[in-house]
Amino acid sequence: MLSIIMPFYRKDREFNFVFTHYNLKILNAYSELELIIVIDDPNHYQEMISHLKMLVEQQQILFAIKIVLNEKAHEWRPPCIAINVGIQHAEHNKLLVISPETILLQNSLEQLYKACSDETFAIGIIKFVHFDEAIYRDPKELILARPTVNLADPTSYRNFAASSLC
Repeated sequence: MLSIIMPFYRKDREFNFVFTHYNLKILNAYSELELIIVIDDPNHYQEMISHLKMLVEQQQILFAIKIVLNEKAHEWRPPCIAINVGIQHAEHNKLLVISPETILLQNSLEQLYKACSDETFAIGIIKFVHFDEAIYRDPKELILARPTVNLADPTSYRNFAASSLC
């Protein structure tokens, strides 16, 4: 089905809130899904494991989770290395890269999977909001607009991120 890759660098607060209050319900609808969390800072491994272990013990996680840890501490860097490590651990041929603070809305995974099922790629709308603003909003209010076109030119700059999803 789908491998979701999440590069993770010092986003404990954002991940814990978004994962528990928004994404867990959506991800649980897909038993064949795998979430690969690439922790790029060893100082945040224990908190992540504790949070996920609690959810597993409460039987709130119904999909596969892989944790990949970079044991070497470093300053912030772009997440491309962590993303590539996540891709290497992916078992499925469809990939989605999300940030720890990404809120998945309604049937967004279903729409993405359907759009990518015939070797095409999909585009969507992303709204950037400050985390402190998002936690007080209904997720339906975060939608800007529905995509109205499926562009077929992967060389277009606008399609760069979407073309890597499939």
